[in-house]
Amino acid sequence: MYFLMQIRSLISIVVKKNRDNTLNIYRELHFSKLFFLVLFTFFVVNTFASVSYTTADEKEGHGVVYSKISIKNGPVVIHQLRIDLSSQDIEFSGGLANSYLGLGLAKTSQIVEDEKQKGNKIIAAVNADFFGGFNPVFQNCMIIDGKFVKGVKMSRTLFAVNQQGEIRLNNYQFNGLSIFNNDTIVLNGLNVPIENNKCCFYNRYYRKMPVQNDSVTYWRIKPLGKSIIDSICEYQIKEQLMNPDSLNFVTGCEYLGVHNSLNSRFKIGDRIGIQLSVFPNEVHPQFMIGGLPRLIQNGRRITRFKNREGLTRKGFWKDRHPRTTIGIDHKNNYMYFVVVDGRQPGYSIGMSLKQLGKYLQKIGCDEALNFDGGGSSTMILDQKIMNQPSDKEGERSVSNIFYIKKR
Repeated sequence: MYFLMQIRSLISIVVKKNRDNTLNIYRELHFSKLFFLVLFTFFVVNTFASVSYTTADEKEGHGVVYSKISIKNGPVVIHQLRIDLSSQDIEFSGGLANSYLGLGLAKTSQIVEDEKQKGNKIIAAVNADFFGGFNPVFQNCMIIDGKFVKGVKMSRTLFAVNQQGEIRLNNYQFNGLSIFNNDTIVLNGLNVPIENNKCCFYNRYYRKMPVQNDSVTYWRIKPLGKSIIDSICEYQIKEQLMNPDSLNFVTGCEYLGVHNSLNSRFKIGDRIGIQLSVFPNEVHPQFMIGGLPRLIQNGRRITRFKNREGLTRKGFWKDRHPRTTIGIDHKNNYMYFVVVDGRQPGYSIGMSLKQLGKYLQKIGCDEALNFDGGGSSTMILDQKIMNQPSDKEGERSVSNIFYIKKR
């Protein structure tokens, strides 16, 4: 009882010293969490001098803790998942709308359901990469279960994790080669349209995309061994397709799309090597997903976003919008999924990228990456939408998601 009285006294002193604040903290606490309450109070007072915080709805399981944080000055509502990276029960992965590229978009909750039907025991998920185009597809590289879903040569910040659970944030890009005897052809992309005088690789994720192009020939190739990222896999050329309507991914086969000027190097029956990798080659990714821009790097908060990773629209980083982001706290071995509600005056007006980076730094993140926001921002926990998406229709359809699942 004496300890409780001291705790209350300490909180009273803190609030008294900041009379302009109205501080309310609501949380169901066990006795073991009382000390955390004091620390959190000091965090609030020292960080946001004119802000009133409320935290509520804490849920915990499998090393994942959910918190809802309300800031009355704004107002701003934050939904936060803290993931214990030391937990042996969970792993990271992702899903894409309708399981293939080019089949349109789907709501985050629907992609979660589709992934569950595949046997993935999903705990929580957020929307991920930006998307666009005639057939809307996420913009950056993506790898699932050690296999490329998409590979592009854009120097943007990507999240990567290997089989050992080691996490990296870096400006990765696709790197690929097709190897013939004493010659090589650079692969300019994976599951992307072919540009002039280029060569691209296609796998089963591309099966429904249009491929008609009079200047391109597609060669069906069959792997003669297991295809592993960063390794050279031997393939045999099986068939030539001139201007097909679509690619028929018969069991075990993939395709090279080659500009007609390169056709003389290919012959049915020949064997070639294919190497698919990422650059820089510092991690052998089991899972990879992208966004933009980076918000924190090596503990340093980024505050200037003009032309960073191709950003040019000032309102994107300066205005307050709904946001989705991930952050890593290496010191305490935590990862965070954070969704900020916005565009809803009286409930939550969102954050600028600078404000978002500041918040992530205050909770301990020394690395952070922004994902698609606005009406796309969605957090799912135990099949329930935890945040309040800004579109009047509710959840917006997206191209891919990032999730935590049970092993």
